[in-house]
Amino acid sequence: MQWVSLVVIGALVVYTVLRYRHNTEKLLSKYGDELRAYNRAAFEEVVEESPDEHFSYVTRLATEIESRRGQRAVFVQSVDGGTAIQHINQNGTFSAKGPYFVSWRSQNWHPTGRRHLVKVLRGKGGWGVKPHHYNQNGIIREKGIAVLEYGTEKYPPLDIRDFVRQRKK
Repeated sequence: MQWVSLVVIGALVVYTVLRYRHNTEKLLSKYGDELRAYNRAAFEEVVEESPDEHFSYVTRLATEIESRRGQRAVFVQSVDGGTAIQHINQNGTFSAKGPYFVSWRSQNWHPTGRRHLVKVLRGKGGWGVKPHHYNQNGIIREKGIAVLEYGTEKYPPLDIRDFVRQRKK
């Protein structure tokens, strides 16, 4: 009886994978040329060496989030996978304090829909910076250096499913 359940589950997994691939191929045949043209004009990260061999300067797009009290910030990468942010001052520069970890469960932060072109210092391998908050541990991989273009019109590359979802909006 157990082997029947395993066979049924295996068949469902194979069917799901084949159906996903087939749908992806259909989407690529229908929208592939548009997607390639869209992604040719998309902004790609620019990585530059820094004086410290354990870090690089990275110019990238960052999603803005806002707190209930109106404080703006952008997401930065962490080594441990937690949600890390760096505040943006009212004049559009990064705060000297930060970055630090936040909790999504508190529902204090929400995305604004704006993107910024930012320059960050990104650690290589397991390198990064410690959170600025006195009660936090861990390593945050990026620290904001400068907001190069506030509210940029540049956009990131997309995969076929995200492209179709955006196109249908």
